Amino acid sequence: MIQIIEEGEKLQISDLEALEATIGKRLPEAYRQFLLAHNGGRPVPAIIDIDDSPENATVVHVLLGVTGPFESETLGWSWGAFQCRIPERLLPIADDPFGNLFCLSLACDDEGQVLFLDRYEEPSMGPHFVAKDFNAFLAKLRPMNETERALSPTPSCNPNESI
Repeated sequence: MIQIIEEGEKLQISDLEALEATIGKRLPEAYRQFLLAHNGGRPVPAIIDIDDSPENATVVHVLLGVTGPFESETLGWSWGAFQCRIPERLLPIADDPFGNLFCLSLACDDEGQVLFLDRYEEPSMGPHFVAKDFNAFLAKLRPMNETERALSPTPSCNPNESI
C-alpha cells in the first residue's frame, strides 16, 4: 500500500481550476482526485520500474502539488520552467533525485499516461512510458529489493523510510 508523506496544504476546487486555466487543459480525473486528497508529497515506497529506460528503475522523489513548501515543487512553477524544454503535451508531475521528470500527458491520443523524461538522454529518444494513468503509476511503486538496498549509500537515502 502506498503512503503519501509530507502532503501539501488542503486544496479547494478553485485551486485546481486556477491551475487548469494556467495550463489550458482540464487534468485527468484520477490526478485531480489525488491532488484534492494529498496536494503532492512524497510516496512510500518510492521505487518505480521504467521498462524501456536504460536506468530500468528510479526513485519518485517528490510528487508535485498545486502549492508546496518550495515553489520549485509546484505544478505551476514546473509547467513554466520546463515548457520550452519538454514536449508541450506533457505536464511535469514528479521528479527523481537526479532531476529527471515524470510527466502526465495532456494530449488527446494518450491523455493521462505517465511518461518519464531522462534529462541525460537525447531528445530524439523521447519520453519513456511508465503507466497508462496516474493510479497505475502509483500502483507500480514498490520497496527496494535486496540488491538496491545493498547499493543504497546510507539508510537516510532509503526511499522506503520516512525521515
